[in-house]
Amino acid sequence: MGEAKRRKGLTAYHHSSSLVQNRIWMDGVLKPNGPAATMAEATIVQHPKIATGVLFGGKETHRRACRDFPPLVWFTTRTAIPKCMTAAELVLAGMPNNETIAKIEAEMGRALMADTANFYAWNRIALGFPIANIPLVPWRDYHGYDTPEGRDMNESAIGVGDNPDDWYVSEQEIDVMQISEFWYSKSVLKPRLQPVRGYVDDIRRMVAICKNGRDTGADVIIPPAWKCVGAVN
Repeated sequence: MGEAKRRKGLTAYHHSSSLVQNRIWMDGVLKPNGPAATMAEATIVQHPKIATGVLFGGKETHRRACRDFPPLVWFTTRTAIPKCMTAAELVLAGMPNNETIAKIEAEMGRALMADTANFYAWNRIALGFPIANIPLVPWRDYHGYDTPEGRDMNESAIGVGDNPDDWYVSEQEIDVMQISEFWYSKSVLKPRLQPVRGYVDDIRRMVAICKNGRDTGADVIIPPAWKCVGAVN
């Protein structure tokens, strides 16, 4: 009873990107494996500044190293963009010599890795859901939290300034129709999420239209959201 009362009124946020928000509306659900987990489902997502686009999905089995727990949909109770989504690390392959490493490190010192992460993601978004309305479990109570891989994930998150105890997870798909808030950053390289009033009704309308299209065998395509976005700022 106490946990139920505590959960009532709380909101959890799923952080994502404007590059894939239209795919989320078309799917109508947030999937633990993401909307394109296999190579057969992989999609080249259009990017406003990368002519070849960005490969979305398809490499989940290679990207995801965890084996101690299944794929999850991740949420946090904070609207601030998780630092683990912008933290990046340069990995060198091919055994470069010390001189080459020094040159690369000097160049990377001038260009923040977070800027690169933000550029690839384009505009950041966050989808808010009432915790009481969707099947979420606090990450700290989930069996994967205290596994070797879970502990390693927690330590790396804490290392960049995040608090894993703010996280919620779900092994189940999350119905987007349960959304209650939408947050969006106008800036790409200096992201700061702000609530977009009134857009939730539009989201539900788009999700319903796409579901009706699937039910009737019609293809419903939502154009990339970034086509309405201005230049990088």
